[in-house]
Amino acid sequence: MARKLTPAEDVLLEATRDEAFVATFWKRVARSEDCWTWTGGKSGPYGQLQYRRQRLLAHRFSWTLSARQACPVGHVIRHRCDNPPCVRPDHLELGSIAQNVRDTYDRRRRTTGNPNLGTTRPNAVLNDELVAILRRRARGGQSIRSIANGLELEYTTVLRAIRGIGWPHVSEPPVPSSRKGKPHRGNFVRNNPDVVNQACRLRDQGLSLQQIADRLGITKTAAFRCCRTQTKEAS
Repeated sequence: MARKLTPAEDVLLEATRDEAFVATFWKRVARSEDCWTWTGGKSGPYGQLQYRRQRLLAHRFSWTLSARQACPVGHVIRHRCDNPPCVRPDHLELGSIAQNVRDTYDRRRRTTGNPNLGTTRPNAVLNDELVAILRRRARGGQSIRSIANGLELEYTTVLRAIRGIGWPHVSEPPVPSSRKGKPHRGNFVRNNPDVVNQACRLRDQGLSLQQIADRLGITKTAAFRCCRTQTKEAS
């Protein structure tokens, strides 16, 4: 009995039967005598495209288009050329997850030291020098979003590198996150004696709750809670 396909597999097979979509796909491929490189969007080191609001990996789409079947459950599409953006059909082959992991060691994309750090990860798109540059830019005041967009990198990839996640060994120290904006959470405000005292002094001066909120940069509800907090303590 044939295996029932998942919704994602159905969309992938449907995309391979859409001639207009297939033609658009190949327009985004730069062919050479060796690899056929995907020039469109990427998810990490791999090519990515979208069909009917479903994200597809470019190399998996190319293999499915050539093989005319969905990738079996528990298997992946491996690159014989060890070049993630490549979508050339004869450079792709079906394999198990275990085989794919073994490839990362055999081809020296991962070491037995610590597979979760830096360039030892098989899907690493950064290097130590670039991570240091990212951190210097963030420390200089540039937003993480603008850094990622300027270098055409994934926001999460840049964020993790700047914060030190996965790159603790880089000489340039990580940039810690900082609280932006004025305090607005009720618990934070109520537990801050300075804010509570300022709110009550302003209330005694005859200011409305909205005026107090505007003056202290908090919400009207937080201003009310500050005044009520001190009233309860006094009673």
